[in-house]
Amino acid sequence: MKDSAKSTSDNFPKLSLEAHRGGRGLYPEESIAAMKNAIDFAKVTTLEMDCHITKDRKVVVFHDDYLNPKFVLKPNGTEISDKDKPLRIYDMLYKDLVKYDIGSKFYKEFPEQKKQVTRIAKLADLI
Repeated sequence: MKDSAKSTSDNFPKLSLEAHRGGRGLYPEESIAAMKNAIDFAKVTTLEMDCHITKDRKVVVFHDDYLNPKFVLKPNGTEISDKDKPLRIYDMLYKDLVKYDIGSKFYKEFPEQKKQVTRIAKLADLI
């Protein structure tokens, strides 16, 4: 029985170690800073990210298709309220989208995440 267990594990492919959303527990998710930090981890083999297209056809790196009020601040530094219409990325021009801060607001689900003013990046800038 030991021999068959060994041969089964030998046939398993090696697993990839993924920095999901760039390692959002440490840096603002999907940010250039998060991706650069993830690359520094010797065992990370995959940078996982999501992309969306703005109204003016810019490809940006962000998980949600809208600006999530849980961790995004308006350009003036205030919170996105329930009264604000959903701020969908595909409805926004990049020049307006890049004014929002995705890294300064405390996010209780990731208390160790570094807080820093962070803007949504274009995929071309991240690469």
